[in-house]
Amino acid sequence: MPGVLTRTGPTFVHLVTEPGHQGPIRRSGDERARYLQQSLAEWPETLRRALAVPL
Repeated sequence: MPGVLTRTGPTFVHLVTEPGHQGPIRRSGDERARYLQQSLAEWPETLRRALAVPL
């Protein structure tokens, strides 16, 4: 795959996948990833606050 993605010009890849067992994203406390536990409207503000903290 790396050889295909490093060539010059447009790259078209056709993938055939199998159905998974994961359901749709619920954006609730049940999600494992922290950024999925908030709504799309809330997450950008959380990210802005985190990036504004001086190192």
